[in-house]
Parts: sequence; C-alpha cells; structure tokens
Amino acid sequence: MRYRLLGVKAKGGQGVICHAFDHVLDRDVAVKLIPLDGRPADELLEEARRLAQFSHRRVVRVHDAGTDEGFVYIVMELVEGVSADVFALSPSFSARDATRIVRQASEGLEALHDAGLVHGDVSVKNIIVGRDGEVVLVDLGLSSPGALMGGTPGFVAPEVVRTRTVSPRSDQYALGRVLVALLEHAPGHAQAAARTAARASAELPQRRFPSLVSLRRSLRLAPVRRALLGGALVFAAVALPWDNESSAALMRHIEREAFTVAEDRGPPAAHELIAAADALATRTGSDPLRLRANLLAARFSSDGAHRQALLSEAFVLAKALGDDERQAEALGLASLAATGDEDQRMLANLSAAVDPEAPIPTLTRAMAGAPSVESTNDRVTRTLAVIRASETIEQPDAAIVALDCDAFEGRWERGACLSVDAAALADKRPAVALEKANEALSLLEDGGDLEDLCLVWWARGVSQLSTDPSAARVDLEKLSECCVDCTPEDEAPNYAALAYALALEERLEEAEALLPKIEPWAKELLPTPHTFFERVQSAVAERSGR
Repeated sequence: MRYRLLGVKAKGGQGVICHAFDHVLDRDVAVKLIPLDGRPADELLEEARRLAQFSHRRVVRVHDAGTDEGFVYIVMELVEGVSADVFALSPSFSARDATRIVRQASEGLEALHDAGLVHGDVSVKNIIVGRDGEVVLVDLGLSSPGALMGGTPGFVAPEVVRTRTVSPRSDQYALGRVLVALLEHAPGHAQAAARTAARASAELPQRRFPSLVSLRRSLRLAPVRRALLGGALVFAAVALPWDNESSAALMRHIEREAFTVAEDRGPPAAHELIAAADALATRTGSDPLRLRANLLAARFSSDGAHRQALLSEAFVLAKALGDDERQAEALGLASLAATGDEDQRMLANLSAAVDPEAPIPTLTRAMAGAPSVESTNDRVTRTLAVIRASETIEQPDAAIVALDCDAFEGRWERGACLSVDAAALADKRPAVALEKANEALSLLEDGGDLEDLCLVWWARGVSQLSTDPSAARVDLEKLSECCVDCTPEDEAPNYAALAYALALEERLEEAEALLPKIEPWAKELLPTPHTFFERVQSAVAERSGR
C-alpha cells in the first residue's frame, strides 16, 4: 500500500486523522479516514477532488483521495504545529493572540466559501498554529453548502443540529465558538472581542455577521492589550525614513492602535497615537496622510471648535484629492459636533456611505428626515435617497420617495434597500409594498442583516392586514425575533400591529391579552401603530358592550 499508517493524531467530526508515510513521494502526510456507513463514496470523493484543486495558505492542502474497505481516505499535507486549544495554554497567551488566530482562520473559511465549499467542522482542535505563528485550517468536513454533516460538540450551530445541513453561516457560528473558547485563556480586557464572538455565534443565523469580512472588521477594532506603545510609534513617525508605501502602512497601524486603545481605555488614552499620526503626516508632507491624521484626531477630540477646524481642513483636502469617501466621512463627523436629530441622521447616512460592506442597516434606524447634501459619490447619493425614503415609514401623510434599488451593487445591499422601500409603502400602497417585500426576502433570507429582515416582516405584515390577516399575523409574530435586547417600549409598536392582526382574525381574547404591553406607551406610538392600537381597543370594547 502506498500509505503506511503510523498512528492516530486526532478524532474529527466525520472520522479519524492518522499520521502516515507516503512511500511513493517519500514524505509524511495526514490521512483522514471516513467510514462510508451507507453513504455514496462518489459524493465524498467529488468534494475531495474539488478541494484538491483549491489552494490557500490558510487551508490544508489535499493531495489524494480514494476508497478502501468501507472507508474513504483523504490524504492531506501534514501541518506542523499545535492546535489552537493547546496554543492557548501558553502563559503568555493573550486576547490579541485569540483575535489573530480567529482572523486568520476566517480568511481560510472565506476562501473556501468563495469556492463553493464549507469546512463543516471548525473547532479549536481543527485550527493549527504553526511554529511561525501562522494559522492553518485542517480536518475539513469536505462538503458543499446544504450537505449532511456532523461536527464537533460545542461548535455545531443550532440549525445544523436541527437540519443536519451546513452552510457558511454555520462555519461562522463555529468560529465564534472558537473565539469564545480562546478568550477563556486570555487575561485582561477583551469585552469587544467577546461581543464579536457572541454575535458570530448567535443562535439565529440572521443575527450573525453578514460576512466574514464584517467579522474581521469587528475584530480589528476589538480592545485587546497591545505590547506596542504609542511612544514607540511617535519615535518611528518622527525619526525613521519612510517611503510612500511604508508611510501609509504605518498610518494604518497607528489608526488601528488608536481605535483599539480608545475603545479599551477611553479617547484620552489615544493621545500619543494621535500625536504619532500628526508627526507622520508632518514628517512626510503628504496630503493624503494629513487628511487621515486630521480625521483620526477629530474622532477623539473633546474640543468642539478644534474638531470642527480639523474636519474643515480634512474636507478641503478630501475634495482636492478627489477622495469622496473621506469627504463624506468628514461631513459625517462634523455632524457630531452639531445638535439635533437631523445632524445625527446625516452622520448615520454619511458614515454608512463609507462602509462598503453594509451601507444600509444603519440607515434603517433613521426614521425621519434628511438634510440635502451634494456629493459626487454615487454611494452617498443613493444612501441619501434611502434616508429620505425612510422618513415615510410610519408617517401616513409623508410624501412617498421612490427608490432605485437596482442601483445598489450586491445582493444583500439591494435587498436592504428594498426592505426600506417596502416598509415605507406598507400602509400607503400595500400591494406594491408586498411585492417589494417578497423580492427583498428572496435576497436576504439566507444571509441578510436581521434589521433588514425585520423591516421586511413589518412590511409584509402591515401590507397584508386588509387582505390576508392570517398571513399578516405570521409575519408580525416574527418581529419577536427582532427584540432580544429591546425595551418594552421598543416592542409596543410590534405588539400593536400583531394585536390588530389577531383582531381581524376575530381572535379578540389573544388581541386583548396584548393590550397591557401597549397601553403604557400608547401616547408615544407613531401614527400607524397607534391607529392599530385604537382599533383593537374599539373591537374589544364593542365585544364587551362597553
């Protein structure tokens, strides 16, 4: 036989991993043995063949595959190193190490997902930290999304337990559980990293990050203890020679460190890093770096006049450089120093405009009005349109603003735009709203942001109240998933709509049971849910003869 088994290395979710020797190529390898147990061998071998054509530095390489006496065997490179759980036992292990491991592992998962594959068995034992500190994913479950799968206890997503099928979102869940496990070994403050882990491993897939890119962005801002001091960066920025490329890289590092320190210990703690950014911009005489230094300083400035001066200069620089995104960022930050809801909506709009991953979810929370802002940035223009449309949500007399959702690139972004449009039209043009909501749902249901799905459920529910109260009730009941962290006041509008649907179904006892959850906040309800509340009250009173 070509491969001689030398011993068992580990047990995985599907089988065992053995250390073996390849006599043909004279090298050590890892062999995964998967019992067929009645499953077709061709299906597993096809996945192995697909993975053999896949190459990424964060994913173990597959060399060979075949069948032998009731087993499928997968031959992979033997990765030298220790599993993440063993690495975490080091006395010097920190939250920074934990987030680095998860970030690198997410890169491999993202590449697998882009290739139409999922790992299916992400766990602390299946992430290897090499001698050079680099992470590699091993013991792949070898499967396409939707395939039947097992997994390692403690790292299996709830939906996989129910359906026995895997998806990129279930891989993300497992990675979140990995971060939870690693942070248990990390001393110091890691609250933001823990929040990232909690979201990634949320029970409902819709509550998880919309993408692994978003997860990594969250981890980059996690407040972990850093060994690098601001003073050292100041010295580097002032004393060392930097070319354009290395200067930009240093500025990125300073920015990351400043956000981390400020979130961990408060904005004043980032003073030295802000000084480092200023020193670097002065030392190089670079307008792009001056722009970034000003924006960074403005974010953490406690002096309103100084902040506005910084942002004014940043805006002029951004305009001269043709940098529309930082121009939008400067406008957004400037609105923080102003007062009133309108300025906050401007901030929500323009801050979202510089986030290419999710420009809409922030906007769906802005329920009224928007200032007029001129911009050459198409993304800013489109998001402004969404903000203006959102003012018609819950405002029966507001003018309807039509949205061109096809202008948004990306499936989930278009779905998010449609969700806003549908919610705005739900009580004005119910048939059109229902059509848009159904289209949004088809785009969002397997990966959209929960906030957008909540708007879809609201739109579908309200738009069907007069035509199909039963269907409306089903959608409005789903709104309970939107309020895990809501206050009773936040939930009152949803209960008002649900109670009205129940009343229309002539389920008045159930509708009446919801009234105590609405009444304390009835005066604060916006017009549409307040109307629902009044109609339920009238129906209950009429039934009682009061």
